[in-house]
Amino acid sequence: MKKILLFLLPLVILAVFIGYSFVSSSAETAGVQYVDAETFRGWLMNRSAIVVDVQTYDGYMKSHFPGSIPTHAYPVNSPSQIKRVESIVPILMQSGKPVVLVCFGGITGAPNARGVLVSKGVPGKRLYVLRGGSWGFPWKEMMVAGGGG
Repeated sequence: MKKILLFLLPLVILAVFIGYSFVSSSAETAGVQYVDAETFRGWLMNRSAIVVDVQTYDGYMKSHFPGSIPTHAYPVNSPSQIKRVESIVPILMQSGKPVVLVCFGGITGAPNARGVLVSKGVPGKRLYVLRGGSWGFPWKEMMVAGGGG
């Protein structure tokens, strides 16, 4: 009996850990639509989406997508950062285009910005987060540096 328990105990612990990881990662991304780099590349080339950059000022100055709307609001959790994201709502509401939210890694700032925008009436079905963020985007030559865009 002891041998069976010694064999099963690690398996039970592993199963609980895997289950917890799955549930917590699903909760973190609930409601967030991600766009992959290939699809986003097409949208960028055709100018068929609005790009909202949520990176810090320094991150934006180092590298961003041409034509993106800078908010310098990362990680979008303080009142001033939230206000910067809220300030672009009128621009987004004037268009029916998809909106791609971009931060450095696509994990924190962009999903947080999405929550703010949805709370201000921007339809969630129009909002996408770039999977992997700007860091994971493979076509770096499509990005620009500096204040222009």
